[in-house]
Amino acid sequence: MEYQRLLSLPEERVRHHLMGRLINELDFPANLLVKERAIHQLPHFTTDELQLNIPKDRRIDLLAYTWQDGLLKPLVLFEVKHHKPDHKAFSQILGYNHWIKSPFIAFVSDWHEGLFAYNKGRLESLGSLKSYKELCCFLNP
Repeated sequence: MEYQRLLSLPEERVRHHLMGRLINELDFPANLLVKERAIHQLPHFTTDELQLNIPKDRRIDLLAYTWQDGLLKPLVLFEVKHHKPDHKAFSQILGYNHWIKSPFIAFVSDWHEGLFAYNKGRLESLGSLKSYKELCCFLNP
């Protein structure tokens, strides 16, 4: 019953659909996806990094990880909205990524999706979502 109630929330439906698409169509490993977690609880932070006043009251929607040089590293930080992402959502994900340091950020809603990469300190649009393999290849050409 609780699961059905959650799926009745518009953003949860979008997130549920996105996770299915990431796993089944874009080949993201399910065990490397973290959803709805406080930033300070994300698994890639070291004990020293957690001392840097990482916000305790901010929760990410969805974060995909990859393994790089034997370490778990953020790959894509997703912001999930029921409506088309606006300036406030963009500011929110950029603020979260200040701490997370994901090389890619993505916005996903019922009507819109956009993938962005950091390139020399600037955000560059990559269009729609890419496969896990494609994103990993961007990191390790």
